[in-house]
Amino acid sequence: AEVRRSVEDIMDLSGVVVFDGTSNRTSGDAGLSLDDATMQAMQYGAKEFKNIVSRRPTYLLLALESGVERVIYSDIDTVWLEDPRNYVAEDDQRVDLQASVDVFNYKGSQNYYCTGFIVLKSTSTVKHFLRRWQEELMNSPDHNQPPFNAILLDSSLNITHSPLPVAEFPSGALY
Repeated sequence: AEVRRSVEDIMDLSGVVVFDGTSNRTSGDAGLSLDDATMQAMQYGAKEFKNIVSRRPTYLLLALESGVERVIYSDIDTVWLEDPRNYVAEDDQRVDLQASVDVFNYKGSQNYYCTGFIVLKSTSTVKHFLRRWQEELMNSPDHNQPPFNAILLDSSLNITHSPLPVAEFPSGALY
């Protein structure tokens, strides 16, 4: 509970509205109206959208550095009909990162991962990966998925990763 509270505090200080489904409360200003800037940020591919999605590695890194052992990230437009944790390799020490697959056999890689659902273990390798992803997006805010996959292909990282079952973790490309 203490670690969870510290993660929520970090997110709140960063201006992220956090919803806690157990108590039906939000941090920050929950009464936000959909002004023009918000509407722009909701348009896929818009500059504002890219600025928002480029922050993802920053928040994931903050969470892992707060002391949690694992972070499960899911896009906000996802609906879960079952608990996704049942499919996560929780005790598998060989896997640092798991993600849903967007495309198979993309540009020579076996799996081109979708950043809509990611499971990250709190290892030094994962934190290094997140720092590189963060740096790439800070230098050039864009869609976060291409640099995510490009950095994963860098063999010098020695990051272990595996795909999640497509039937349970479909990417947006299927719909």
